[in-house]
Amino acid sequence: MPISPETLKRILTEFGGLTMTDSQLADAVGAVQSWVDELNRLDELDLDGEYSGIVLRADDGGYAQ
Repeated sequence: MPISPETLKRILTEFGGLTMTDSQLADAVGAVQSWVDELNRLDELDLDGEYSGIVLRADDGGYAQ
């Protein structure tokens, strides 16, 4: 999803964020777009063969509660 200065302005307004000038919004677009691209890349990772650390527990020889 392409990020534009208008998109950032709407997001900031909706979430009660900072007031930014048009110049500041234009400067921030590249960084925000990089974050969005990276999140999309991570979202596409195939983790079906991985186990959750929440499910696995080490057997330390102690008593389970």
